[in-house]
Amino acid sequence: MNLATLRDRMQVTLVSTHDVTGGAAKAAFRLHQCLRSAGCQSRLLTRFNRSHAAGVESVCDRGNWISAKALAAKSLLLRAPTFRYKLGRNCDLFSTSRGPVKHLKRFYQPADVLHLHWTTSMVDLASLVKTLPENLPIVWTLHDMNLMTGGCHYNGGCQRFESECGSCPELHSRNERDLANQNFVAKQSIFASLDTRRLIIVAPSRWMQQNAERSKLLSRFETRVIPYGIDTDTFRPDGRIQTRKRLGLKDDEIAVLFVSDNVGNYRKGFDLLREALGTLATRSPIALLVAGSNEGSNQLPELGPQVRCIPLGYITDESRMAESYAAADLFVIPSRQDNLPNTVLESLACGTPVVGFRQGGMTDMVVDGETGLLANEITAPSLRNALQSLLEDAKLRQRMASNTREFVMRHFTMDQCAKRHMALYRERINQLTASN
Repeated sequence: MNLATLRDRMQVTLVSTHDVTGGAAKAAFRLHQCLRSAGCQSRLLTRFNRSHAAGVESVCDRGNWISAKALAAKSLLLRAPTFRYKLGRNCDLFSTSRGPVKHLKRFYQPADVLHLHWTTSMVDLASLVKTLPENLPIVWTLHDMNLMTGGCHYNGGCQRFESECGSCPELHSRNERDLANQNFVAKQSIFASLDTRRLIIVAPSRWMQQNAERSKLLSRFETRVIPYGIDTDTFRPDGRIQTRKRLGLKDDEIAVLFVSDNVGNYRKGFDLLREALGTLATRSPIALLVAGSNEGSNQLPELGPQVRCIPLGYITDESRMAESYAAADLFVIPSRQDNLPNTVLESLACGTPVVGFRQGGMTDMVVDGETGLLANEITAPSLRNALQSLLEDAKLRQRMASNTREFVMRHFTMDQCAKRHMALYRERINQLTASN
């Protein structure tokens, strides 16, 4: 379908807790931007409006009826039941279906489509479903697994979401009727009340689609795969020499970049990277560039003798982040479990090959041997072997670097993202109109 045929001022309301903080928020914000560029009347409704960009509005903005302080207090109160549990190391976040915002109707009217994203600590799921107009199509993008579980955002290998959550390992619980079970049962009742024609699930990766189709909560609904789009004008292979000079990188150093909101997050696997680097045997010195918060982690100084660590801090400016990707010889993402990380697409768009594990949505983005290398086992030795293969072979790195941006341009541009979503919106509008 030609994108020009869809430019009819379709009105879409996107809902996301954040606009630019975190990977899910960035994906929603980028979709909002590319929809507006494609001629769609997109509105992004958030709890936290950090960008103050056109079309972005917070439920706490002036003139709206919810104050930020009241919302924060209510959100904390709703989280109270989780405080009696000690969360497992794989569970960096545990969330119920309850949220402080119960009345969204005034915000999404008028709209042709309501597109929900990551809404933890914002939207109350039961209240939302009860107040939705019958003729309003709903699209929900799964940025993680929370919508299909009893509370965890990544299952860490647990398959209880396929039948019924309870005795949750991430809550260290042996009670079949624990908080995870209570939340799961509540969600089951909520989703059972929804007509399958009204809700369609969007999975950014094939892995997430497979999870949704196996889950007890979401398997009733159709799931489509629509990957994220990346701004290839911002993320491009520019500024390599200048950035390497600014960072103090030596000519003979191979720069390896690691990015995470929180370096100490177990799921992000920095401990595996640290162990892998400590056992490398390479001829060239390595500079490890670490972008992200090091809060609660003492891991950065504990690296191998061949590795010099350069903390970049938490980078919010996308142009500066793009320069960091371009300055690196390779990007490493040792996550134990992930959906479709924006960082991988950003790295590829900047011409930097990727090393990671064969898990989650990684195989959708990394063509093994062409745009990067994927280790089969989620272990430090397996990661070390993949890293060593690229670190020791400059020609292989160069060949991969020549493939990465072209791959992104074929599959993950903002224009493609807008086209796919607008086609889905139009399809759902037409189907719901015909059925009524």
